Amino acid sequence: MLSPLDIARRHTTLAVNKSYPLLKQILQEWKTYSEEVPLQAKPHYAATLHINVHRPYQTEKEKGTHVYTKSVPMDLWTSVLPWEVQRGLSLAHLSLDKKETKVFRKRIKQK
Repeated sequence: MLSPLDIARRHTTLAVNKSYPLLKQILQEWKTYSEEVPLQAKPHYAATLHINVHRPYQTEKEKGTHVYTKSVPMDLWTSVLPWEVQRGLSLAHLSLDKKETKVFRKRIKQK
């Protein structure tokens, strides 16, 4: 089975925006990874969620007062890190041309 980094590398190097079979292959690899690797075996990273609640103020003197802050420690499980890889994936252009879109829609209707 491919590691998340290997899948991400393939995704960013292959021309998935020009080939439906390549896009399908990459999506199948992500699906296989997400379903077959248990959550505990996936990489996880410590994070903290900070929530600030500000009470509305009437005067300038009250500005900045009455703030409730809650910090929630958590673990984030992700299939792809570091953020540069996520950024690379988010900048990838995934669209089908008009001809491929028609074929793709026909396949969906047939199922």
